[in-house]
Amino acid sequence: MLALTNLDRVIGNIPSSLPQEIYGPEIEHTWCYFFEKADLDRQYGQWDEIVKLWNEAQSKKARPNVPVEYVPFIQGAAHTGNWDMALEITKAANFPSDINGNFLCGIWKNLLTNPGANSNIQAKAQDLLECSLAK
Repeated sequence: MLALTNLDRVIGNIPSSLPQEIYGPEIEHTWCYFFEKADLDRQYGQWDEIVKLWNEAQSKKARPNVPVEYVPFIQGAAHTGNWDMALEITKAANFPSDINGNFLCGIWKNLLTNPGANSNIQAKAQDLLECSLAK
């Protein structure tokens, strides 16, 4: 079914607030809100927005239910050149490392193709994830 998917049909520019008389008041923003917004922003390449969402989630001490939910934030940080932030988020996502390490290695192999990546970042990610990220 994935081949039939058309992400162009996803509406990303919805109003920032919906009519309260129809939908009621907006609920408190929990981790799900930040993750879903970041995942949508990832589809549109809105990397700066993802970093803003990460910072807001951190200020509210929101945390994911599963480590894979960190991925849009790792990608957002890397795509905006904030490699140290991407590494810190990766450190949180890499638990337990025996389950998540290989998955995160694949994410980092893709990230390291970005022009802003360098051998120092690659070495730090390899040390953290204990995998080869050679290009």
